[in-house]
Amino acid sequence: MAATLLTGGKVIELDDAQPGGESLWVSVDQLEAATGWHLEPEGLCRDERCVPLPSEARLLNDDESLVDIASFARHMNQAVAHASDGRTWAIGAEPPPPMLPFRLAPGVTLPDVTGREHHLASWRGQKVFLVTWASW
Repeated sequence: MAATLLTGGKVIELDDAQPGGESLWVSVDQLEAATGWHLEPEGLCRDERCVPLPSEARLLNDDESLVDIASFARHMNQAVAHASDGRTWAIGAEPPPPMLPFRLAPGVTLPDVTGREHHLASWRGQKVFLVTWASW
């Protein structure tokens, strides 16, 4: 059955879509053209981002040839709407990622692996990622 998908400001005709209830199944071959995502062992990936498929959700059919793009969109917190006949679907934009709270780090001096000291204050105004560990 053919279906029309409205997403990302585009209108995409899905020739082999299989709508059913709240699901819109598309072939793995059509997935990337329709959504920009593709199936990898890690999950669904787009550019450098991969999203593991939740084990409790059935997003792939048994032989992994079809993907439920409506359920995946809901998993990504996107709005999904469809016509009652299942021929027209709309998927909203991904919401922006949540912002981490701003925290001001204390003024400390830390040595790198060669023993050279670095003052955290010299990085003020820039994002800093600190990796620490302890042996205890």
